[in-house]
Amino acid sequence: MSERRVFNTKRTLTGSNVYRPWKDYSEGDVVVGIFQGIHIDNFKKNNAKIKVTYAEFADGTGHTLEGKVLVINSCGSLEKSLEIMEEGAAYQFVYNGKVTLEKGPYAGKEAHSVAIDEVDLGEEAGQSNAGL
Repeated sequence: MSERRVFNTKRTLTGSNVYRPWKDYSEGDVVVGIFQGIHIDNFKKNNAKIKVTYAEFADGTGHTLEGKVLVINSCGSLEKSLEIMEEGAAYQFVYNGKVTLEKGPYAGKEAHSVAIDEVDLGEEAGQSNAGL
């Protein structure tokens, strides 16, 4: 039997995603990572795939997601942001809890809210490399 050839991996295209249901999020939970693209779920909704570099959850499980690809479930604020998010860019997601919608066909109903910011993974807030 011949020896199997092995090549250096440039990037992994397969693997399982990690899912975290909305019920497991608490207000103020944070996920930071690299946007890997859009995952379309069984309901035909667009979700964000994030390679997690940092996560902090109220239940203390954030560190278990670092290095994994987390699917962040669809919600109105995420759906709008996905239109302008760029693959390979770093983003911070902060769960703001539920809000009551004021307009549209779902007025009066509750929806999940996420604040999304594009971030520089080389700099933490309040620090700057300017002048160095």
